[in-house]
Amino acid sequence: MNMPLQLILLSIPSVIYIAVQKRREKKWGEVLGQIGWKRSKLKYYLWSIGVVILVATLGWLALQLVPQDVLQDPNVSISKYADMVPSVATFLLVWLREAIYVALGEEIFFRGFLGGCLT
Repeated sequence: MNMPLQLILLSIPSVIYIAVQKRREKKWGEVLGQIGWKRSKLKYYLWSIGVVILVATLGWLALQLVPQDVLQDPNVSISKYADMVPSVATFLLVWLREAIYVALGEEIFFRGFLGGCLT
């Protein structure tokens, strides 16, 4: 089983910050707000769902234009996914995996922790 090491490593500063602030008896909402974990209006969540659907559709369509022999090349960064049967479900699973293994850790650290501490 592959561990999302990047997610774990980039989450450590936020976890430490939360632990320290909770020991100082600050409220959860205040602590989470300081590291960028804030709620937004419903319309922005709906906009994000629409953008995700649009980008996922365009990405899947773009992937259909790439010749299969290019996808099989070991020097291509998606080659570990090349043996999967191309479908919308496969594309969404790959996209979800990359979002969790790569993007989530970066968002927690850079936009959340660093951005929250610098503001």
